[in-house]
Amino acid sequence: MLWANKGIVLARAGRYQDSLASCDKALILNPNDESSYYGKSCCYVLQGDIELTIENLQQAINLNPCRCRSEARTNPDFDSIRNDARFQALLQG
Repeated sequence: MLWANKGIVLARAGRYQDSLASCDKALILNPNDESSYYGKSCCYVLQGDIELTIENLQQAINLNPCRCRSEARTNPDFDSIRNDARFQALLQG
């Protein structure tokens, strides 16, 4: 989880490659770490890559639906896709 949290902080600082590397390291250590997939989705949405955002957010939700949906509903990182039908579908379950 430490590597995933670092990844989210790096993404918000605009250090996208470092962010993804940190999340990937977390996934090597624990392939079922929803925080890493969530962190990657935050990184991708900040870069404007909707496809990879949705793909990684789906993975995070698959692993921990309640927590990840709750966080995504209020996380300002997702404001740019808040009205996207795919994003809305993920939040609905």
